[in-house]
Amino acid sequence: MPHLIRLKFTFGKFGTHVGYELLDPQLNRNYSMSYMFTNGPFSHTGVKADFTLGGGSGLMIGIANPIDVTSPNNGSDPKTLIAQYSKVGDKYSVFVNYAGYFGGKKFNSEASNLNQFGVTAAATLSDKFSLGYDGTVQFNKDENFSGPGRSQSKSWWGSALYANLNATETFGFTLRAEYFGDQKYGIKVGTNVFATTLSGNIKAGGFTFIPELRLDNAKDAIFSKNGAGDASKSAVSAVLAAVYSF
Repeated sequence: MPHLIRLKFTFGKFGTHVGYELLDPQLNRNYSMSYMFTNGPFSHTGVKADFTLGGGSGLMIGIANPIDVTSPNNGSDPKTLIAQYSKVGDKYSVFVNYAGYFGGKKFNSEASNLNQFGVTAAATLSDKFSLGYDGTVQFNKDENFSGPGRSQSKSWWGSALYANLNATETFGFTLRAEYFGDQKYGIKVGTNVFATTLSGNIKAGGFTFIPELRLDNAKDAIFSKNGAGDASKSAVSAVLAAVYSF
């Protein structure tokens, strides 16, 4: 018997489909955000259609306001096309994502077109250990970005691996290793960064305590040093976060 295609429509504002990390902190194992999530889409406001194709496959396509914009600035703001193909099995999942627009002005920017592609995957290797992967690249054209050695065509990309270990039901940790490339000034950082983040997850009732240690290493000196004018190629940070969900 052939599988019936299921269809679901979503209207309004919803979290982005692009990326491994999520807006809700209780759903992430790392407390700090990756460079990709920090600079990628957060939300979309519009309409999308989700098709369940059978065999664990799915397809989503939608149209939305400019990325992360609830109400467009004016009629000239472009609409964003969003799309996703997914394949989900018992112990793995793969998502291929897209968000972009053409022929307009990005909200509060001079970019006339933007295209972002991404792949997110996850695999459960045992009842205690799992892996996640996130990779994305964004291309955009900025007519206001000009000068010696500069091109209006800009881009950035990133790739991250997440290793998740659940030692017990109430304790686990995640190691995130991310390489972020921005030598073409996609977000005006202008260099490459390798960031390693180790986060614990300690559950107590509705609380999740997340002790975290993070080390960022850049190709160039981009991190401010003690608030002074000097800059460093590396930065170390530590945090203890408490997240409550109910």
